[in-house]
Parts: sequence; structure tokens; C-alpha cells
Amino acid sequence: SEGLEGWSILQDRSGKTIIRLARDGLDFQVSAELAGRMRDALALDAANSLAEVDPQYITATICLTQSLLFMSWDSGSTPVYPQVYPQTALMIGGLMRSDGAAITMLGPQSLAYDTAVPGSGFVSPDPAPSDPGGAYYAVKGYNGWRRKYGLIERRNVGTLWGQSGEHITRYNSALGDAPSGLTDSALHWDNLMFWLDELERLAAIDGLIPRVDLYVCHGTSSKADDDPALHATTLRNLITALRAEFDARNFEDAAIYFSQPGGDTDTSLAAEHWQVVQSYLDLAEQGYGVLVTPEAYIPIIDNNVHFSEAQGEPLLGMFNWARAAREAGRSWTIRRPGVSRSGNVITLDYASLWDGEMWEIEPDRYAGQGIDANLGWTATGATITGVELLGRQVRLTCDALPTAISYMMQAQDVRGLDDGYTAFRGRIVTTSRMRDPLNPSIIHRRRMPSHRIAIA
Repeated sequence: SEGLEGWSILQDRSGKTIIRLARDGLDFQVSAELAGRMRDALALDAANSLAEVDPQYITATICLTQSLLFMSWDSGSTPVYPQVYPQTALMIGGLMRSDGAAITMLGPQSLAYDTAVPGSGFVSPDPAPSDPGGAYYAVKGYNGWRRKYGLIERRNVGTLWGQSGEHITRYNSALGDAPSGLTDSALHWDNLMFWLDELERLAAIDGLIPRVDLYVCHGTSSKADDDPALHATTLRNLITALRAEFDARNFEDAAIYFSQPGGDTDTSLAAEHWQVVQSYLDLAEQGYGVLVTPEAYIPIIDNNVHFSEAQGEPLLGMFNWARAAREAGRSWTIRRPGVSRSGNVITLDYASLWDGEMWEIEPDRYAGQGIDANLGWTATGATITGVELLGRQVRLTCDALPTAISYMMQAQDVRGLDDGYTAFRGRIVTTSRMRDPLNPSIIHRRRMPSHRIAIA
């Protein structure tokens, strides 16, 4: 019925209007009684907003890093998400550094915690500092990815662990394995133990059981170790020691994740063997952790190796995708292929791809610079004359039988290009893609890892 204020669309049994269409036809109006009931319902939903949050576990998100995840290499705008999961994306509040500075998610870095000052509780990391760091994006994005896989929201509390330029031997509990010229230290181990003490204490107050996701983004300091196996050996021992520590604390689950260093802009130096890149795939295949992604596709800002928050944020999205997939029971690591050959034709079968997942060629971000028609493949002892993608397989044709083939591990100097990418370049991705729930403008791809394979 029509009235002075518009048309009555819905009435109760007494004839009172519940919903009215405004006279301009552009808006609906609800009665005060209905508006009140709606407010009450929304308030109830807000009060019960933790009803769908895991009541039993809290995830500790620990990001072991050198400089990359500090992401403090530019003065540009930093994406922050104060409105995203304010009750479940957390840090330990109240912690202090030995120099009296308050601790953010960047951790104490080169200094120690003031162990006389306990944490005040699990708090929001917002307002974030001007350079919030990688742990911020890992924590903020975690539950969005869990939701994509049908998992309920879970509290997760994060921190960076490490400092810029720090060698891997300075993170472990065992002293005496640092390379010549480097003083060993238990600083970072002791810092993590104190942080875990506070995590454990505060979780007990809230009746929660901690579980751990450790993400390792590290390795450029080991590109030229005198012992090419030192980084992998140290990391293997560190993981073993950490798992023993988690077991001693009765943490129910611990998962380790890696990303592969993307090289720098000059990988041509003979002294820089970059064995650390291959070793992460080795460790994943040996069961020490999950290989998330290579880092080489990420744009850099300093014509060396570093990326900003805006450029590095997708790397943490990939970490969150990988761990949500694992928590949902899905494998993640793309392993090295099975190899067969017929004459000079080599077929690589990547059986670890998901069912129905295939290789495809990504658009050329390099404008043809620093990469040839072979999409990132190089051969030792032969020249590649053709590359063909066949589902999950890759077929390489060579002019002779190579002794080895490599993907995205070029030895070259691209500093003169200064085009925002390192010397490790490749264009092969899988058909799987996912839009980032934290930043929907980011579309993630599963990528072929850097790897080298002996042929003959």
C-alpha cells in the first residue's frame, strides 16, 4: 500500500509496516522494531565471534630469516590489515629488548630479550610499525587460507627470528660449528627459547595447546661457504634440535617450511656455488620440511637480492597456502622428476604434481632479458635445442647427451639489466592458482622449484 513516506512492502499481522520502499524507489526502510531486532542479532553474533575458533590449539608462526623477511629496504607504502582477524592474528605483547625497546613482530634481532619482563598476553600486532615484516603477513593471512580449505579459524601468534646477514650456524643450540672467521653464539637460540617459554605460559593461561609452524627464508649468506654442505648440515641439525625441544614442551605438532633462495643479480662468480638452493629441495625430499616455493620470481628493489613489503607479501601468501593445504591433508612439495631418455631427448616426469595438475608457461616478466627460449632450463655439456611441456612432463631435446640439466639456476651477471629480478630466471608454473584471501589482487601460482639433475 502507498503512504506519504513510500510503499509498504511487508506488514505484520496488525497491519504495521515492517519494511517500506522509499518514495524515490531507491532505498528500503525498516521499522524501528525490526532494526532493533537486527542490532540485537548482530551484537549476539559479535559476542559469539569466537564460537567458530579452534578452542584447543594455538599456532606459533616463527619465521627464521636473515634480511629478506625484515622487508625494510624501501621507503614506499606498506600494506597493513588492521581490520583482518583482530582476535586471532596475534603477537606476544609486553616483551622488551635488553636495551629497553619494546618488541614488535620483528623480534629482538641482534639483541637479547629482557628476560625479567614477561609477556602481557596475546595481543593484536596492530597498529603495525612502518615496516611490519614477514611474520605480520604470515599471521594476518593464515586464517583466510584455512577458511579456503574448510578449516575453522585458529589463533596464531607470530614473530621473526633472526637478524640481517646472520649465518645459519648462529641459530642453533650447538656451538663450535661456525665457519672460520665467524664467532659462534647462542644468542638466537636463547631468544627463541625465551619466546617459547612465554608462548607456553600464556597458552596455558588460556587453556590452549601450542603447535608450531617454522618457516625458513634464509641462505644467501651461504652462497659461497667453503663447505658447500655446511648450510644443509646445520639446518638439518637445527631442525632435529627444535623438534626435540617441541617434544619436550609437549607441543602437539610442528611443521617446517622452506623457500628456495632466488640467487642475487650476479651468480656468475666461481666462488658462489649456491648449493644452498638445491639443498632446500634435498631437505624437503628427505622429510625435514615442506618446500613452499622458489623465491626467484619475486621482484627486487636494490639490484641485488632484497624485496619490499609490497613485493614480498606474496611470498608469505604462498607460505600460508602451503600450510593450509598441509593442515587439510594435501601434499605440497614439488619433488625432482623421474628421468628417462631416448638418444639426446630427455623426458622429466614430475609425479608429485597434484592430480590433474599440469605445467604451463607463464608470461615473460623479463622481456626476454637474461632468459632464452628454453624457459629457464640450461644444460651442462650440451646445448638445448627444444623444450616441450606434456602435462606433468617436460621433454628436452639436446644436440648431445648432457652431463646435467638445471632449471632456474643460471650462472650469469644481470646487474646491467637492473630490471627488478635476480639472475635465476624461469617461466614454468603449474595450472593451479589461488587468489590471496588477504589481498585479492594477488593470484598465486605453484611453481617449478630450482633444481639440478645429473644425466650421464
